[in-house]
Amino acid sequence: MQNFTHNKHILFFITFIVFSFSIEIGIESFEQQKDGTFLADVYMINEVPLAGFQLDLLPKDYFEIISITGGNGEKSGFNMSAGKKGTMLGFSFSGAVIEPSKSNKISKNILFTLSLKPLKPINDKTEISFNPIMAGRGGEKVTTTVIPFKPLMPKNKK
Repeated sequence: MQNFTHNKHILFFITFIVFSFSIEIGIESFEQQKDGTFLADVYMINEVPLAGFQLDLLPKDYFEIISITGGNGEKSGFNMSAGKKGTMLGFSFSGAVIEPSKSNKISKNILFTLSLKPLKPINDKTEISFNPIMAGRGGEKVTTTVIPFKPLMPKNKK
């Protein structure tokens, strides 16, 4: 009897791992503008509906967030806001969700666009990432993989 219970727990654990859903998030593009700011398209490939997110931009103190707009967040009716120091929030007052991705192509899965003012020099050694808290329906935390991004900065011409 004890062996059966033990096997039942192992089977549940394996089923949970195999069928656990997740989210991948990262930066699809990062472009410097004429005024020295940057536009960053943030993508999300999600296997489950997303009800809300909180993201902290990393590294801390490298950017001031000017705005957060567009993408699937805006299309889904999310209220998105960002503090200047790097924390972003998105959710819907009406309970709307961002439906699961229909494609694994990152350019088809833009969550939002950030306008960023650099506070420190950005170079090809700078790694931009997020500390995420992603919530599914009912507020359950969704496992999230963050793909760090290293910008390719133009070389100075001499």
